[in-house]
Amino acid sequence: MERFDFADGTQWSLADIKYAAWSGTSQDDVFTGACLQVLNGFATLHDVPCFGSLADAIRSDVPLLTSFPELDHYPQRRGGKYVGPAQSFNSGAEVRWRGNRRYKIFVYLHGIPEVDQALRQLEALDAEYIVFCPDLSAEQRSALPREQFHLAEGPVSIECVLQDCDLVISNGGHGLMSACVLFGVNALVIPLYIEQRLMADCLRRAGTGSGVLLSRLNIDLVGKIVEILENDAYKDAARDLRQKYHRYDLVATLERLANTVTGLRCSDAGLGRPKPTSVA
Repeated sequence: MERFDFADGTQWSLADIKYAAWSGTSQDDVFTGACLQVLNGFATLHDVPCFGSLADAIRSDVPLLTSFPELDHYPQRRGGKYVGPAQSFNSGAEVRWRGNRRYKIFVYLHGIPEVDQALRQLEALDAEYIVFCPDLSAEQRSALPREQFHLAEGPVSIECVLQDCDLVISNGGHGLMSACVLFGVNALVIPLYIEQRLMADCLRRAGTGSGVLLSRLNIDLVGKIVEILENDAYKDAARDLRQKYHRYDLVATLERLANTVTGLRCSDAGLGRPKPTSVA
């Protein structure tokens, strides 16, 4: 069992932390102390001053957010520079659409109980699917009609798939949702964790998608897909976002990030203040 070592010689396990919360010890203080222990250990290792508080540890000279404002889990955030996603979307196998159905839907899901049953619901729609679901067993894969479902054996090129895609169904990971913004594709999120539920809220605010809770999957999945596909407001919102960020360039973004970090290091050496980067 993982334990946290404190400067006073005590050790805390997760069970200890829970007990401390029940018995009146501040759980926040316990976690803050644990985090500071780890961070100050690294600081000592690299011969830099230790942090007096967690706030000091997370304070930055230039807050850079590798996201778009529309995908920020905390829309009330003040400050910060949105630089856009700092990742490539062209790795993985290039899979092409057959074009034999009305709609083209990319499905990337993991951790969904009985995901095969969710996929079987989709057979009723006039859509073809490119599916990457690592949890599917060989038996479950064989039960899906191959003329409608292309079952990828491994990760696919997001850039290739989203070039001509109507909808993405996923758990709501930030990277894939960023790609949806850049390619103007609507999205439906089936969240497993709180940050994925927050992403579904982001899509609702932006008007580019929505979410379905696991507890409502068998009830709401098909209806929500049809709503997004047949409501032009979703398409218009996705198109507008794509147009807003049509000048985004990954290479330029990485160069700006590198220049900003280099500038910070120069500033620490007394060589002048850096100019913050931005997504524009």
